[in-house]
Amino acid sequence: MAPAGTPQAVVDRLSAEVGKIITSPAGRDELVRLAVEPDFRPAGDLAAFMRSELDKWGQVVRETHMPPIE
Repeated sequence: MAPAGTPQAVVDRLSAEVGKIITSPAGRDELVRLAVEPDFRPAGDLAAFMRSELDKWGQVVRETHMPPIE
């Protein structure tokens, strides 16, 4: 994640560096130790996945008239 308007070159570099960490054996082991499932997606793939999830779960909320959590 990066603020809107972050230059693409910066986004690409951050994505590459985070990918190296998450996919390294030490990085994966540490995430698993913290009960986090490692799942690296390059920036463009992550954005598409997030849009898909928002669409899917937004539809569920609309169809079930789920109230907001207070």
